[in-house]
Amino acid sequence: MSESLSQSRFAALLRRLVPSAGAERSAGPSFSVSIIASGWCYPGFRRMVTRNKENVWNVTGHVWLYSSSAAIAGMAQRMEQGPVMTTDLSHDSERDDRSVRRRKVRALLAGGLVLGVGAAVTLAAWTDNVFGQAEFSASNWNIQGNFTGSDWAEYDTAEDAGTFDFSPGFGDLAPDDLVTAPLSLRVGDGDGGDFDANVILQGAQLPASSPLSAFLQYSVYIDVPRAACVPDGDRTGGTRIVSDAPLDTPGSPFRLLADGTVVDLCFEVYFQPQEGAAASAGTTTGPVVWQFAATAVE
Repeated sequence: MSESLSQSRFAALLRRLVPSAGAERSAGPSFSVSIIASGWCYPGFRRMVTRNKENVWNVTGHVWLYSSSAAIAGMAQRMEQGPVMTTDLSHDSERDDRSVRRRKVRALLAGGLVLGVGAAVTLAAWTDNVFGQAEFSASNWNIQGNFTGSDWAEYDTAEDAGTFDFSPGFGDLAPDDLVTAPLSLRVGDGDGGDFDANVILQGAQLPASSPLSAFLQYSVYIDVPRAACVPDGDRTGGTRIVSDAPLDTPGSPFRLLADGTVVDLCFEVYFQPQEGAAASAGTTTGPVVWQFAATAVE
């Protein structure tokens, strides 16, 4: 056979291979060609060419003619020797390849799942715990008051306030009268507490209407025994924390010891004789409430 091949003869040969193919450099449809027994494939196909286990060459793609005339002549010679050629448009080989790939992926996923489960079981096989517990309690600290000389209590709200035991005449005051009332304070309930107490006497809380309170003033002493807390008693050994001030005046701070040492206080209330005092006749102060605010200190 001649080494050269005319374009028309090549086109005729190409039509024998794939009837729908066109002229040189024309793009044919997608197809699959099998050349049986020859083991040869024309190199002009643009797509990948593979051989399966039955020794069948599978060609898939478009046909573009870029080969030399010698290669074309070789193709014509092999065609004249009668190789058996078939066309298969069902793409069975492609489906087989995809099926194999899917099986491989499933096998890998299954293997990863088994490995993951094995790792989880291995980790769960070695566990241990350590527990710790504790119960906490607040320190024993408060202050108590004694208004009667015998009864100690906390009196820790205005509603539960203790009642001062003032000397006679506090409910029938006249100008220049003075009345007194003792009070004792301590830390704890007799056994002391964990801290000292810093105490400040707050100014009295007065009702909205308290016409008599404008004519009253008070003084407070610390370290005055109860027996001396009477209108004519000797309070020279005590220390004033409030001195002749209106009822709502706060006092100076003082200290209670953590060991429960009792501190005695003495209140004095004095009706000042001043102009206009006569207009207060028959009036009242209403409830007057003092607060001792204590803070724990080292």
